[in-house]
Amino acid sequence: MEKIEDEIFNKSLSFSVKDPYATAINIMEAARRMGKIKEKENKFLTSGPRQRCEISFVLLDMIDKNARIKFNVEMKGESNGIRVLEIIIRGKFQAKIPSSEGFVFQTFAEFYEEKILPKIEGLARSRAERIEKEMLNSIGYLTVE
Repeated sequence: MEKIEDEIFNKSLSFSVKDPYATAINIMEAARRMGKIKEKENKFLTSGPRQRCEISFVLLDMIDKNARIKFNVEMKGESNGIRVLEIIIRGKFQAKIPSSEGFVFQTFAEFYEEKILPKIEGLARSRAERIEKEMLNSIGYLTVE
């Protein structure tokens, strides 16, 4: 099986919010509506007036049975007078082209790799941008085109 992986999206954002933890949860819930979510970390830490949160998850958006977009989202927030939420979003396009013996299968694999895969990769990039906008718009952060 041939595996193809290409980083198609990498963005770091930092902005002031009223409640960093609630905002991070809202972003994760918005992402849940766009694909399959696997929560990796959800911490709320406090020591006196200082509060910190760390939330990370993976969002999988299946394009077809051989291709998907995988987003790794990491959010860190802090409330200590100034309330800040930092978000890192990394998106990867991943495809698996099964391998097998036989003329018919080889022909299909070549056709998929040459004709279909480039179109799917372009679709993946536009989906990645749409998903980013929907996650950020869900908390009132307007993206500029």
